[in-house]
Amino acid sequence: MVKKVSLLQVSQWVFVFLLWVFPFVVIPLCFDFEVLPKLIFLRISTIILIFLWLLHSFEIKKVVIRRTFLDLPLITSSFILLLATFFGLNPRLSFYGLRFRYDGLITSLNYFVLYFLTVNLVKKREQIKKVFLGLIISASIVSIYAIVQRFGFEVFSGIFQDDLSRASASFGNPLFLGGYLALICPLSLTSLLLTKEKPSWKQILFSLTTLLTGAALTSSLARSAWIGVVFSLIFILSWAIRWHKLRWQQLISLALIFFLIVKIFALQSQKVSGPSLFARLNSIFKFDPTSADRLLIWEGAFSIIKNFPLLGTGPDGFSLVFAQHRPFIWSRTVSNPQALPDKAHNDFLQVASTSGIIELNFYLWILILFLLICFQELRKDRERSFHQLILIIAATSSIISGLIQLQFSFSIPSVAPFFWAIIGLGVSSVYLEKKGQIFQISLDRIDQRKKLSYSLIICLIAILLIYSGLKVIWADTFYQKAISFRLSNQYQKAIVYSHKAVRINPNESEYLKELSLDYAQAAAHQGNQLYFQQALSAIKRAKKLNRLDKMVYFSSGEIYRAWALYEPAYIDNAILNYKQALKLDPEFIDTWRGLARAREILGQKKEARKAWQEILRLNPTDEEAKEEIKRTTRSRE
Repeated sequence: MVKKVSLLQVSQWVFVFLLWVFPFVVIPLCFDFEVLPKLIFLRISTIILIFLWLLHSFEIKKVVIRRTFLDLPLITSSFILLLATFFGLNPRLSFYGLRFRYDGLITSLNYFVLYFLTVNLVKKREQIKKVFLGLIISASIVSIYAIVQRFGFEVFSGIFQDDLSRASASFGNPLFLGGYLALICPLSLTSLLLTKEKPSWKQILFSLTTLLTGAALTSSLARSAWIGVVFSLIFILSWAIRWHKLRWQQLISLALIFFLIVKIFALQSQKVSGPSLFARLNSIFKFDPTSADRLLIWEGAFSIIKNFPLLGTGPDGFSLVFAQHRPFIWSRTVSNPQALPDKAHNDFLQVASTSGIIELNFYLWILILFLLICFQELRKDRERSFHQLILIIAATSSIISGLIQLQFSFSIPSVAPFFWAIIGLGVSSVYLEKKGQIFQISLDRIDQRKKLSYSLIICLIAILLIYSGLKVIWADTFYQKAISFRLSNQYQKAIVYSHKAVRINPNESEYLKELSLDYAQAAAHQGNQLYFQQALSAIKRAKKLNRLDKMVYFSSGEIYRAWALYEPAYIDNAILNYKQALKLDPEFIDTWRGLARAREILGQKKEARKAWQEILRLNPTDEEAKEEIKRTTRSRE
């Protein structure tokens, strides 16, 4: 007799599948082929899980929600985020998030929903263990790819990174890989150091996974992740010693793993050039240029918090105002002054600057409450089974490691879902051996016909939401094609694909900027004034989506200046747009360069010279500015 599978079991399988497969989700056809596909996969999986959970509620004739100690701070935090979005500098951007970061309201709410699904779908000890084991094995596969990559073998050459001096695997950035492994390594370390069984296949498995994830973490050269894992290891060892559960065989295994990691990195260094392991370790305790840059970013973040204390700039709005709040010595200190950060590179400063001090308090409330409850449960070791304590330690050490890593980095959708899912698994571990409260709504009064109608409506909504997510991916594939055609000077084809990207996803200003650039390039190449008009139309639409983006004003200035070769009257429009761009970023060299050239067209030599001098002040090595100043000096003589 075939056993009937319930919708709840299907939901649990989908949840496990989500976490196991998530690191491998990439779509090379997209322009952003690493972060965006993972984000859309998360959203679609979340929609499917909610759909199945609601159908299960109809099946059992009641809605059952587990109540946890994090419910109130999460609900309040969501409300504050909603206010910060609505009153932010750019509500549309704060809702969807900045391109390549996607850290807007909708993404934050997705994390909270993922936590809700975790605590309501994964309730039993065996289920939690299965999820943790799956995360460790999944990370081991990612680690193998990272190690191979660091040895100089890129399987997907031309798709993933070409610079193999630091491994990034399928995350596209060594910092993101480090953040991911900072969360997973403690799970493997907990299993290795606290397992009660004598040497067995499990110990061999955990030794191997610890070796692989540790070697991959070392290969990423992500120092903040190293610090996080070291603190988590100290935390694990302290409890193991307290409970007298640490055996000499486990310590020998740990020492051997550490030795092998160093040897693997030494072999990698022979194949691929890059910083040595000890030089990178030494830089943790030294004040190097990277540390100086980060301190200046933090100083700018404090200035933003001072000016936007209550609700911040709006989620993901850091880049909108950093140019006006960067330190005075920025241009003379950092290695690349024109590359402005879009994140605070500190999780707490990022939350405070974009969502306000109020949201930071609730965020800290969530984290501190989680850690305090977990510590309390661990101190009740005589009242809890050792299996439950291991699960709590695994989740707690993972979150400690992740939080320390985030103080020198930032949250990203390709890593953050694991953070919130592990918090949910930790909460489920706390409730294992005690009866938690539930919130219940009876559905007995709903007849069969209404249930069918509601199910169809829910199904339709789920399909529409999934389709909207797939559209975002579809639009990005057209955007990728448009860029490739423009780079090969096939402007007509680039215009066609940019139009398709804009039509499918009209909320993305980057697509409109690309369409404007395609038209402008075609206009300059063919001398077609109609294309100038189309370019301006596209950039004006982009301006409506983000009026605080200096690039839309700079692009407008460039288009008007090029058009002025045919219609001289438009040079005044170019200057007005350049000035607006400089209000948003007074040290943007390309804008000063465009302004200088526009002044020269008008014959305003004195003003043009001032613009060239400003460029030379910002970048004393700029050869064009030097030549222009020399030329104007000779003409005056």
